[in-house]
Amino acid sequence: MTTSIIILTVNQLAVTQQCLGSIRQNTPESYELIVVDNGSTDGTIEYLKSQPDIKAVFNSSNLGFAKGCNQGRELASGDNILFLNNDTVVTENWLGNMLRLLYSQPQIGLVGPVSNKANGHQQINVSYAELSGLVDFAREYCAKNAGCYRRVFRLVGFCLLVKKEVINQVGGFDELFGLGNVKDDDFCLRAVRAGYHLMIALDSFVHHIAQLTFNSIQEGSFKKLMEENQEKAIVKWGFNIGNYLDDLQTKIESKQDGKAPNRDLQSYESRLEVGEKLASQELYYFANELLNRRRYEQAVEFYEKFLATDQGEVEDKIAACGKVADIYLKLGDQESMKKYIFLSFGYDTPRAEFCCRLGFSALEERDYKAAIVWYRIATQLEMPTEYSDSVNKACWTWLPHLQLAVCYDRVGKLELGHRHNEFARNFVPQDNRVVHNRTYFKNILGPRRTAEIDAQVQAELRRKKLLPPGEKSDVAPSYWENGKIFLGCGNLKLDEFINVDCYQTSATDVILDWEQPLPFNETKIKCVFSNSFLEHFERGKIQGHLKEVYASLGDDGYFCYIGLPYFRNIASLYLENSSGTNGPLFSLQNVYQYTHDPLDNVGESSINNYQRHKSIFDEPELHVLLRAAGVRNYLLFTYAFPGDENELPVLSGFYAEKSGDFTENGLKAACQSFLSRFDGKMIRLDTLAYLSCVIDRSQVSSRGRENGPLRFVTMFPGAGNFHLVKGLGMIPFIMHKYYGYESFMACYDNGPYDYLKDEVKGLQTWFIDRVTGDTQKDGIEFLRAHAQEIDVLNLLHLISTSFVWASIYKALNPAGKVFLKLDANYNIKNANWPNAKEILKNFDLISVETTGYQEFLRKAWSMNVERLPTGFYDGGRREIVDFSNKENVILTVGRIGSTEKANHILLEAFKIVADLLPGWKVKLVGTVTDRFENYVSELLADRPELKDRIILTGHLFDRKKLREEYKKAKVFCLTSLWEGFPNVFPEAQQNGCFIISSDLSPAWDITDNKRFGDIFPVNDVKSLADSLLRNCKDEETLRRVCREAQDYAYENFNWVEICRKLDNSLKENGK
Repeated sequence: MTTSIIILTVNQLAVTQQCLGSIRQNTPESYELIVVDNGSTDGTIEYLKSQPDIKAVFNSSNLGFAKGCNQGRELASGDNILFLNNDTVVTENWLGNMLRLLYSQPQIGLVGPVSNKANGHQQINVSYAELSGLVDFAREYCAKNAGCYRRVFRLVGFCLLVKKEVINQVGGFDELFGLGNVKDDDFCLRAVRAGYHLMIALDSFVHHIAQLTFNSIQEGSFKKLMEENQEKAIVKWGFNIGNYLDDLQTKIESKQDGKAPNRDLQSYESRLEVGEKLASQELYYFANELLNRRRYEQAVEFYEKFLATDQGEVEDKIAACGKVADIYLKLGDQESMKKYIFLSFGYDTPRAEFCCRLGFSALEERDYKAAIVWYRIATQLEMPTEYSDSVNKACWTWLPHLQLAVCYDRVGKLELGHRHNEFARNFVPQDNRVVHNRTYFKNILGPRRTAEIDAQVQAELRRKKLLPPGEKSDVAPSYWENGKIFLGCGNLKLDEFINVDCYQTSATDVILDWEQPLPFNETKIKCVFSNSFLEHFERGKIQGHLKEVYASLGDDGYFCYIGLPYFRNIASLYLENSSGTNGPLFSLQNVYQYTHDPLDNVGESSINNYQRHKSIFDEPELHVLLRAAGVRNYLLFTYAFPGDENELPVLSGFYAEKSGDFTENGLKAACQSFLSRFDGKMIRLDTLAYLSCVIDRSQVSSRGRENGPLRFVTMFPGAGNFHLVKGLGMIPFIMHKYYGYESFMACYDNGPYDYLKDEVKGLQTWFIDRVTGDTQKDGIEFLRAHAQEIDVLNLLHLISTSFVWASIYKALNPAGKVFLKLDANYNIKNANWPNAKEILKNFDLISVETTGYQEFLRKAWSMNVERLPTGFYDGGRREIVDFSNKENVILTVGRIGSTEKANHILLEAFKIVADLLPGWKVKLVGTVTDRFENYVSELLADRPELKDRIILTGHLFDRKKLREEYKKAKVFCLTSLWEGFPNVFPEAQQNGCFIISSDLSPAWDITDNKRFGDIFPVNDVKSLADSLLRNCKDEETLRRVCREAQDYAYENFNWVEICRKLDNSLKENGK
């Protein structure tokens, strides 16, 4: 049996070669290759002609997918045909598994694989980020789903296997649709109506880059093609074929071709009764059946089991979250409803339906600010074209605007209320609520103001493209000739400037499109002022725009940024890729929607707290941003607010360096001196100040990007590879990955450091020269050489070396910050320091790990001590651990047999209760001392029946294997005599373990005062035995804790959140 593989190409030679190479490597089955080229000009044609195993058709232009596939079909001699996009990479057994399914039943006519990118039910979650991880992922995923399949009514044409008899009966792709989508839906519908079944082979995986062909088509043109093809399909069939196929899917899943409604439900229940485990997708179907019969509690249980698996399709995962949220909404549990909506955000971008649901919940609670945030996010989301037929279009168009009209009215923002009502009116002009609101706002605001707002809304709705460069029809020529640009003008209009923003306001002269370059003409710009540029413009374009601005400056020109109070919030979101060379500058999807006060619109401000606002630029984030954009010639200053007795702008940053006076008075003096150089004047316009002058480039600060982002250095000479995945290494790593620092581990060369390649990629080592072998002395020499290159120095432990290093560092770099992490145990309570403030003066921030120690130190030292516990890191991908997959295992992890761990306490306690806990085992994971091995041997000689129930695994170097041990264990037990805050606590709780611990300070935090575990007296075998017996038999409590403790762990012990607090504390000077 031979398969004819038909591939279409339009340029993309490298992609095509990659696709063909994967086919040749992973397809032992008989096949022929047919490639139809639609007018390539990049060498693809020459390459295809050189390949002896390829039949080729060469078109002079792009004739579209349907035409090209039909051309290839005419050359096909195989028994079946497979249509394959050239932007795919196939994996092991991809074709063989699809063929087995295709010919397993006579009624099956079409089969498709699962993929990382495919509309509808074919798309699944993947764990790999680069192609290097594809092979392992595909092999594991397909093995887990061997022989599994799903019947559907829509398959995507990116990889579609079809019996030749199907094409002979229903024809090929309809060339009516030309470019764009819909042709595969049309083909599927014809096959369905001819009586054929469509199947997804869940054990066949094909990687899909997706839509490369459409990248050359402008977004507006692509949308237009989609709309035109949808209209053609409606004309052809008389209905929306996408909706029709989805309806068929719903019916077949609920009634199985008209058979008894309970058939599937009974089938699933019968299988469960005999102990059979349902596959991941079956858990979802079974939950749907339970939901249809209003068996809500059981439905939630099986939806949760489905969500806890690492398999299943993305849309089904999101749908499951929505259905569970609906159930909790019916039950009146608002918090659980919100929890599952937030969970859905982890699978894909937020859905407008869910944002509206959160907005309505807040509206019911009269929390209008929160409602405004969620409804505004809904208005800024773009309706996804790939499943636009199945969305609630009201939530993606008019509904959030209508609700915002209500919210803004409630908080007294009537103009904003009318503005959003007008947006809603654009979609549903006859809606009674919209008509009523329009009359209401008009009566209050008056006809003149409502007309002005109407014009602004209409201008924004009409905006499709940016004003072309040099176009002056709407802008006075003198603006361009003067070369003065005001970016982010909001509602503030400067007469001598061209006023630019990305929104239409009463002040806007030119509207910029986020996706287009700035419309500067060839005239060199004298000066650029920006009032709120970073807040008004889409985050992914900020740096590019800044580069364009700076490139447009004349020799005497300069860039001057004048900010709004919100900049501190934006800076706190500073991102992973602080250099910004290829990535965005901020970590959230849209800076504007997340950082504005929800009650403030573009151009508005709430200047009511001088102390809060005057020091906005006393931190380096904006300097880093400007330097990253290539800006070298700029002025940066804050401005006076009412209440400033001098009412002088205070220059922020580094041009007080000559005097060395960085105090507020020093900056003001520098400012006065600097301003005296200008032949111009300063004008105050509420929150805006600007200078109409030209400055000497040589006077502008030169410090900035040369030094890179803030440099965070953890200094610990003895650090080895294993330290990197503990708190010692995780803190600098997270500070780099999530908060934009350049992070280093300063240590001796104790390598190799293998974890730098994967677990903590991005963290760097900075080796301390081992000159004397005395860590304190070698550390001093390191700081003498490098102190001025370090912005934050992280030291550990309350020891003399920490005091010495901090003193040296502060003497050499007074502006730097020292963060002392105490990593304390019970001995900290012996530190009796009446003069603690004086002794610890060189530490800007001090943290301890537990609540108990924090309270003690604050009282003992009469100074602030932060609590930063030990955490865990999941790589940014949360996996919910299902209790049903756990085993009767009591786990402990650590240096087994070391004195402080007291592991013998656990085994002695287990000896007492082992007969009363049949089927339970104890696993001890970690390096084992010789003495402890001898102890275990003697114990088992005395109790041979426990030989298979006490397991020493040894050290697990593969952290994934260690995670699996946590996931399987129901109970985690720590018997230590003393500890700081052990890493094993959050790792165990992240994986849903019930924690039983000796009475240590961190045990009370991790168990939330025994809510998620139990605590026994140190060294008390009998008490531990009682606890094991009581808790291991309490299955319901173990089940509850498994679920609830995971949420508690993510809220309190996630390294990302812990370091967010650290980052904020450092920015507040930690004092």
